[in-house]
Amino acid sequence: MPGFLPEQKLSEFYYREVVKGFPLVALVLLLALTGCVCPFTETIRVPVRPAATPGPTASLESDRVGDLNDDPAVHIERGLTYLSQGQFEWAIAEYDKAIELDPNLAEAYVRRAFVYKVLGQYEQAMADYDKAIELSPNNAMFYNDRGFAYAEQEQYESAIRDYNKAIELSPDHPNIDYAYNNRGFAYGNLEKYDQALHDFERAITLNRDNAWIFYNRALIYLKMGKNAMAITDLELSLQSENPPLDGQRRARAEELVKQLLTEGRES
Repeated sequence: MPGFLPEQKLSEFYYREVVKGFPLVALVLLLALTGCVCPFTETIRVPVRPAATPGPTASLESDRVGDLNDDPAVHIERGLTYLSQGQFEWAIAEYDKAIELDPNLAEAYVRRAFVYKVLGQYEQAMADYDKAIELSPNNAMFYNDRGFAYAEQEQYESAIRDYNKAIELSPDHPNIDYAYNNRGFAYGNLEKYDQALHDFERAITLNRDNAWIFYNRALIYLKMGKNAMAITDLELSLQSENPPLDGQRRARAEELVKQLLTEGRES
């Protein structure tokens, strides 16, 4: 059986609170750009994507007027729009401008960190996450996001510390199930399966319709040889929609269910 765990899509606190409200096509683009599979033992490989060719929409281009606007919030919103279009260098430029106008604006650092992470530029991303946390040390979202970046670099112990902090700071956050899922993912990569299962179970009690939690837990069950329980969770992952699996993981879940059922009939 394969020993792969998918990452929770995006830094979920950030995704839910910042990207919500954008057109579905923009959200699908972001999900596709950040998708990868993280093995237990192999090096995580996140491709460094080339900078997008500048080509803002006509409305954005006319709004820029030489970057004369001195409101950082305007540049943050523009950056998010460019990000939704896959124009990463334009997004970074907007966040640079927001930081120039207000060097203490933690939100601008964490948004720029996310773009750097998408581009595989982890040194810059981590510096921005660190700065955001320095400026806003009680923001659970920022710890979750930095933990996610640590996990992508296989620094699972550091990731777990940040997820712990996120949960400590905001145990009642409406999306705290993502932090538990992400921490379970990190424990799984450390082969601490009991702790991983505990976190997945806690996440499920908080959100019984998150497909990624069931998918992750199924793969832990496979590692433990509990195939019947894995089948149940894989089937639940195919039925769950908040959020749903992406196309790659959905196809993999369907393939695994068929394979496990066939093996069960032949044994």
